[in-house]
Amino acid sequence: MRIKRKEGSGRWYVSRFVEEHNHELGYGKLVDYLRSHRKIFEVEVAQLTSMRELGISIPKIYESFAAQLGGFNLVTFTKQDMYNEIRKQRGEMFLRYRDSLKRCVRVRICEFDDSDNPHAYTLQKYRRPEMNWKVYRDHISNRFSCSCMRMESFGIPCVHILSVCVRLDLVEIPESLVLRRWSKAAKLEIHNQCGEQDTAEPSVTYRTRLGAFSQLCKRLGRVACMSDEDFKLYSNKLMSDALFLEIKYGLRPLTDNMTTANDCGVKDPIRVRTKGTARMSQAGGSAPKTKRKCSACGKLGHRRTRCPNGGAQPSPRNKQSLAGRNKRKRTEVTT
Repeated sequence: MRIKRKEGSGRWYVSRFVEEHNHELGYGKLVDYLRSHRKIFEVEVAQLTSMRELGISIPKIYESFAAQLGGFNLVTFTKQDMYNEIRKQRGEMFLRYRDSLKRCVRVRICEFDDSDNPHAYTLQKYRRPEMNWKVYRDHISNRFSCSCMRMESFGIPCVHILSVCVRLDLVEIPESLVLRRWSKAAKLEIHNQCGEQDTAEPSVTYRTRLGAFSQLCKRLGRVACMSDEDFKLYSNKLMSDALFLEIKYGLRPLTDNMTTANDCGVKDPIRVRTKGTARMSQAGGSAPKTKRKCSACGKLGHRRTRCPNGGAQPSPRNKQSLAGRNKRKRTEVTT
């Protein structure tokens, strides 16, 4: 870049600018911050759109562009530019739909035939006989088709179909008018047409399947929670299928069976005595209590004060203890 000062006004201007990376002090990985590297040509936009329709993610498309040109520093745009281009295309589609919704007041339904399925609607614009279209609606599957073929061409409802929807007072757009490519489950049924070998990374494929499957689960949850019977039925099905798949892929051992109803109860916590005994409490239940023995007769069930023998005749064990006490006293006296 060469900058000069204009004589007279004193303003600075760029006299020469080279778009290619040509200076040793400038890093090659920083060229995407130049203004010349922030534009996408029409050929690249067409290639981006075709690869997006095949289900390839934006990072993978950017890597393919870098491989074709010989490096990331030779790509004249960034990933953010690609995201901006996709956002721009979605905005254009919304503007087309909004324009069609505004123009539906110009179209008038002049004839209606419900004698056969599908029902036929004849529409005219500005009440001109030479400008008429026909819309067919299947009231069983709630599918629409128009003679203008705009829905089949652009993938968005035409003004004629929207006029019929307004006439029918529909509170939401039917599912038949929302193509699968505009939903989050668009990549669910995409298969690799280049060959049997899958070129996508397992992590990318897993995230794609997870997003699509979550949308299906949300759709199932809306209708399964309407009644208690359906909720219990599908909850048990999902739980059994989840356990089967966890065992299949090694996430759960085979010996780990489902818990029964008796084992699902909450038990009392384990009590541990901090002092007075070294015996640990058992988790299954409390330990049996030991019965107290009589110190006079050595039998169970009573104490020395309530001994039926009156405590007069000491047991042989008590005799030995008394003899031991007398021996200790004698040794203490002799010493």
